[in-house]
Amino acid sequence: MPSRLCSAVRILAAAVLAGGACTWPPTTRGRAACDGIACSGHGKCAVVRGDPACACDPGHRPEGLNCLPLAAPAAPATAGPPPVVPTPPAPMPAELAPAAPAQPRPPPPAVPRSAVPPHDAEHDRLCALVLDALAVAPAAGGPALAETAKRDAVARYRDHLKVDCLAFLWEAKVGADAVRCAAAAFEAALREGVGLDVLAARDPLVAACGGTWKTIAEARADALRRVIAAQRERFGVAVFGFHRAYRFEGGATAETCRRFFAAVPGAPEGLLAPQWAPAADWRERIDACGRAVDGAGLAPLLRWCLVDRAPAVISARSGAQCEAYARHDEKEPLGRAVGALLALLPAPPDRL
Repeated sequence: MPSRLCSAVRILAAAVLAGGACTWPPTTRGRAACDGIACSGHGKCAVVRGDPACACDPGHRPEGLNCLPLAAPAAPATAGPPPVVPTPPAPMPAELAPAAPAQPRPPPPAVPRSAVPPHDAEHDRLCALVLDALAVAPAAGGPALAETAKRDAVARYRDHLKVDCLAFLWEAKVGADAVRCAAAAFEAALREGVGLDVLAARDPLVAACGGTWKTIAEARADALRRVIAAQRERFGVAVFGFHRAYRFEGGATAETCRRFFAAVPGAPEGLLAPQWAPAADWRERIDACGRAVDGAGLAPLLRWCLVDRAPAVISARSGAQCEAYARHDEKEPLGRAVGALLALLPAPPDRL
């Protein structure tokens, strides 16, 4: 059964953790601590490390030993909204949205102090743990292009991604108990090396924490969409967003090539079906593409850009869309790979 924590907190983390394990083992010690605690009638009391805590029903958030309705946050009296999310909400999943305007720019090397939204030490710790978890490769299932691109983006833009995380916590007015339970889950996940779904299946408190986060995410879906859209423009990939996972034989290289060619007008629909065997001409193109991509040694983020911006790259016959995310020493191999891929495109129908 999919864990509510895995499906909810991953909206913030946007990745399947290679290992995550929450300790929080259920304990019988101190059960009497829950006597007389009704959690406002909207949750259940459980003992965590000997102390009572409320696992709240959907639509409510824990605040001490109460479960309060989750309402849209009021505008703060002295501070405006965080400057991290100027882009309007994305109308569809990040990988399916229209191509970004030409020549997007990567973020500057440092985050100005004035750009960091109000936060406390617990917010800071949770966001650091989320990014640590995103940097860990999945333990099973083989490499997926979006997963490797996200890890690459975390390595390049960690400081900026942390600001996005803090901005969401601030705008959503996430309660202290929800922050603490998520931080404990991610910390144990990194320490023990099992997934959050495994933890939630064996520990109802982890599942309850996930339910709280799912409610927060649903109530603040507009904030999440803005963060995802802004990330896609600044980093080339929506790190805190979901992407459809493909598991082709040949791993991320085969995925890069199949998904790039799938953007070509007239390409067979089966290119995106993992079990579908392409016809000989498309198989040859995919194999040649794989040699070019591997030979160029492209970083995962640049491979992802070739897929995410494929229509723009094909239309302009240029990799300028992706050069904005490349470091200086990556621009030449990127251009070489793009040239090789464009040379493999089939002739337009009117020239056949």
